This record gives sequence, structure tokens and C-alpha cells, in this order.
Amino acid sequence: MYGVIYDRRNSSEIRQFKENVLNDHRGDIKTMCKEVYEIIVRAENRDEVLAKIGNGGKPSDVLYEHIMQCCEEYIKNEGHQDDLRDGRIDNLQNFITYLCYQRESEDISMEQYRSTVKNIISNEEGMELTYQEIDVLSTLFEPSKKLKKRLKDYNKLQDTSIKGEDFVRNAVAHLKTTKVGKVPNPCAMILHRIYKNMLD
Repeated sequence: MYGVIYDRRNSSEIRQFKENVLNDHRGDIKTMCKEVYEIIVRAENRDEVLAKIGNGGKPSDVLYEHIMQCCEEYIKNEGHQDDLRDGRIDNLQNFITYLCYQRESEDISMEQYRSTVKNIISNEEGMELTYQEIDVLSTLFEPSKKLKKRLKDYNKLQDTSIKGEDFVRNAVAHLKTTKVGKVPNPCAMILHRIYKNMLD
């Protein structure tokens, strides 16, 4: 478990992303989440990618608006009575803020970190995560040393010996359950790709 594998993104990849995801909203959330993960999350030159996606505006706002539009089209196409007016919007905003600016939500406390680690490690089968637990996972994949530090602190406090690989494996199972249970939850869908990549 060494964290996300990064690659540089070139102009053609960024342009293709803008055409596929930002300018062509067909409600294909699965493809949209994959594209966000591949082109933005894994970008070694993320600042450059985000600047180009922002087109002179705030990249976080541009990205959020287009992901929301994709979700709204999905809901409309599927005939769901769902307007995303719950923690999924906060999850997405907090994730994008962290992705763009490395700023954590003010609602996340040390106790929330400990509670999330405990709940994730206590069940291997995959349970539906709370919105707060999703927020915590949004801040642990990068930089990778942060996850190691949080687990070290938890092990010391609880007198346990949880390994990073075990935590990530359980997180993948829980995120898989969550992204299905709260459709569409774009944040959980993107995080599932991130943590699954950390196991590969």
C-alpha cells in the first residue's frame, strides 16, 4: 500500500477530458468518475491540469458544477426522485476542495478520524459508510504518509496493530457497498477507485 500511482497528463488528455466529461453530459456517472480519477486525481501535474480545466475560473467550482450536472442528468434519465440534497453534496464539495487545495473540512476532528478507522477496520464484509466517514477517506489517500500517521496514532492510542493494507482493503469493501447504496454518490465512486488502486 504505497498510495496513488501518479502520471503526467498532457494537453490532449486534458482536452479530451473536457470534451468527454465537461462538455458532454449524458448522465454517465461511472465514466465521469473514472475520468476524474484518471485525468485529475492521478495527475502528477495536477495544478496545471486543474488550471486548464478551470479556464481562468476556480477549478473547484468548474469541476463541481459539471459533476453535479452529470448526476442530475443521470437522475433525470433514470426517473429517480432524488435531488442529492443530503450529505452527498457536502462529500463532493469537501473532496474537490481537498483535491484542489489540500484543505480539510472543518467538521473533521481527531475523534472523527479515530472513529472512522475503528468502524472501517471492525468489519471486513463492507458496510455503508456515513457521510462523515466518506469525508475522512477523502483526506487520507494523499499524501500517503498521512494515512500511515493516522494509523500509527490510532494503534498507539488503542494498543492495536492495524496495518495499512488491512485498512485499505476494508475501505475498498465499504466504499463498494456505499457507492451502490447511495446512487449516485460520485465522491464514494471516485474514492472507491482511489483506494482500490492503492491495493494494486
